[in-house]
Amino acid sequence: MQVLQENYGKKDPSSVAKVKELYHTLNLQGVFEEYENASYKKLITSIEGHPSKAVQAVLKSFLGKIYKRQK
Repeated sequence: MQVLQENYGKKDPSSVAKVKELYHTLNLQGVFEEYENASYKKLITSIEGHPSKAVQAVLKSFLGKIYKRQK
């Protein structure tokens, strides 16, 4: 935690490298991907439980636009 507090938000290459190394060591990308996939499955289940097929289509369309989007 101290490494993050000391280096996060600083633009110098050494601080950036330390933060990236910490993210890699903690596998934060993998943790986020697991969370994202679990959330997606939960949302799909919830959407498919809605009685209106039209509402389901709209919600799935919105979800499709934000799921795994890139900036």
